[in-house]
Amino acid sequence: MLFIVLSCCLIGLVAGLLAGLFGIGGGLIIVPGLVMVFSAQHFSESSSLIQAVATSLATIVLTALSSVYAHHRLGTVLWFKVWRLAPMIMLGAGVGAVVAEQLPVIWLRLVIVVFLVYAGLQLVLSVKVQPDVKQQSVWLDGLAASVIGLLSAIVGIGGGTLTVPYLVYGGFEMRQAVAVSSACGLPIAIAGTVSYALLGLKRPEFTRL
Repeated sequence: MLFIVLSCCLIGLVAGLLAGLFGIGGGLIIVPGLVMVFSAQHFSESSSLIQAVATSLATIVLTALSSVYAHHRLGTVLWFKVWRLAPMIMLGAGVGAVVAEQLPVIWLRLVIVVFLVYAGLQLVLSVKVQPDVKQQSVWLDGLAASVIGLLSAIVGIGGGTLTVPYLVYGGFEMRQAVAVSSACGLPIAIAGTVSYALLGLKRPEFTRL
């Protein structure tokens, strides 16, 4: 137990440090880190993956609250956009938890690895989405939000690596896109965490740990 506590503290410290230095989402560090910790404690492979993702989403609830408050004080959160994205983001996150729980371990691991590679390449290559004036309708917002919520819940992130490019492509300034993305991370984290918690009630190996 002491090993798990100390390891989690270290993972949280590293995730926070890298997030501050490079703008990396904490989930991109927390999920792989927790998988290694759980594996070292001989958790089953399927349990360690799901638990790492669910735990990452739970931590995002706290970080998102702080982030939203900070951006709101700066006046950069476009709440009309948040309210348009939030309902389908929550639905997508709920479905994503169910999908992740049903996926075979090898496929879940593949999805997480591919997404980590995508996020890493974005950072290393400094990929910048060119702003456009594409009109983002309510239907397009709903579709994008569903996909963002779904993928975020599966890989255990707040969705910033997906939400920000979508908003910038729609013509929003980067600081506005980041603020809206931070606000949208909260419904993703809440819906994903609750969904995983409810699904865990059916898994004896989760309730036992």
